[in-house]
Amino acid sequence: MRVANMQQTDDMVTGWTMTRTRRELLAAAKAFRFLCAPVRDLAEVMSDRHLFERGMLQWIEHPELGRVVLPNSPLRFHGVDPVRAGPSRALGADNEPVYGAWLGLPPERLLELRSAAAI
Repeated sequence: MRVANMQQTDDMVTGWTMTRTRRELLAAAKAFRFLCAPVRDLAEVMSDRHLFERGMLQWIEHPELGRVVLPNSPLRFHGVDPVRAGPSRALGADNEPVYGAWLGLPPERLLELRSAAAI
């Protein structure tokens, strides 16, 4: 029945939700025992102290951007300290070991590639 009237149902639900605050919608859902959670914007997520306390988010010092927040891995293992995220290395910072040591390109070839703005 809902599939046959999907657009009409969607229009009705959209119309109803547009007239209420998020708090009102959550209270109504809770009253009817609907499983739901709010969709938060970035500012709300970034200001959630609990996410930092639980190690889901962390502040780091980035060499170019300054103080920025990064997500941590949600995976946790008993007895293992979580790996802390850090800033990414600058673009091209690992060119010499990758192209030279791993791929065997001679230094002259790396110079040519840099001159051609290929790397």
